[in-house]
Amino acid sequence: MKPNLIVQAPVFSVSGYGAHARDIVLGLYNSGKYNISILPTQWGRTSVSDKFSIQGAEVIASLVNNRISPQAESTFVHIGLPPEVKKIKGKKVICITAGIESDRLPTGWAESCNQNLDALIVPSFFMKDLFIRSGVTIPVYVVGEGADTTIFNNTSKPPLLPSSLDTEFNFLTAGQWMPHTAITDRKGIGRLIKWFCEVFADDKKVGLVIKTMSTNVSSSDRWITEKRLRSLKGNKILPRIYLVHGDMTDLEMSRLYTDPQIHAFVSCTSGEGFGRTLLEAAVSDLPTLATGWSGHMDFMHSDLSTIFEYDLTPLTPENFCPGLLEPSMQWAIPKEVDVKRKLRRCVEGYSIAKERAIKLGAHCREKFSKEKTDKDLLDVFSEIIKPVSNIIIPGVQMEQM
Repeated sequence: MKPNLIVQAPVFSVSGYGAHARDIVLGLYNSGKYNISILPTQWGRTSVSDKFSIQGAEVIASLVNNRISPQAESTFVHIGLPPEVKKIKGKKVICITAGIESDRLPTGWAESCNQNLDALIVPSFFMKDLFIRSGVTIPVYVVGEGADTTIFNNTSKPPLLPSSLDTEFNFLTAGQWMPHTAITDRKGIGRLIKWFCEVFADDKKVGLVIKTMSTNVSSSDRWITEKRLRSLKGNKILPRIYLVHGDMTDLEMSRLYTDPQIHAFVSCTSGEGFGRTLLEAAVSDLPTLATGWSGHMDFMHSDLSTIFEYDLTPLTPENFCPGLLEPSMQWAIPKEVDVKRKLRRCVEGYSIAKERAIKLGAHCREKFSKEKTDKDLLDVFSEIIKPVSNIIIPGVQMEQM
């Protein structure tokens, strides 16, 4: 009989957590080893969608409708933040989390993990070290996120962007631009816009394509995001900045990464649990430029990508969030001078950057393919959920078949 898994996860969320949750569920389902029931959750105020692959949508819908009796022996799997799940009597509890993008855990997280969980799965060695260093004593496993190499790095797809872009060289960035901040957002969207405009002022050849949203993928959110972008750029015509907004499938994102008008992917992030978009860009052979701290350093290498120097800096008040982001925490702020210098260097020495990117792409397709990380996930689940065997009942001799 297959072990039962009750998975509580934001499987319909248009977010990094949503994409990761779908990957995990489908990886477990495709193994054929588990009987799975899904309890869908919301992730923050992000939009919900069933626009990802039709096959995946059908499978996930069937698992949502699959019911496992509360009395049945099962393992509870929560994909989200550790404090969101409590110990369940008679059930093993696993949490899969991207953690927190800072130099320490929020108050109470370590105690919550130790009291309520049997095991923790994180996507990077940076995050494993953070949990253990903060006092977590339960087993902590690392399973990286994987890119579907049948979708990403497939150059046979048509370009996504209109051919009307009037810039010869274009950087791409992607991530949520949190609505309560302008320059100090975690993904660094605001600071990237500001610094890009300064380093390429009056440059007709270089542009920046931004795939972002403030809260969700609605038309009103697009209007808000455009307004915020104009507030940073001002009324200047140059440099060119192009906004891509809305819900996009993996295939559409892949078409964006491989569009011939996109030349490099840049992130001024303050911290990542893993860095999914950076991996997808790397797998697509795009030169990658990013802050040299946190989860994405599991796959980015200084000799094959461009690493921004940084300072660990206390969070600013607009980023505080009780129970999540606290005044005692620090995260990375890339150094402005270094970012500007390396953006310019990427444009002027592009052939070298591209040559390095092709090598990094080959490495990432081998070590961080969806096939590889699915196997890693199954190995970890087999370790955590060990079948009961060789049961001995007094007076009865049993033979294991």
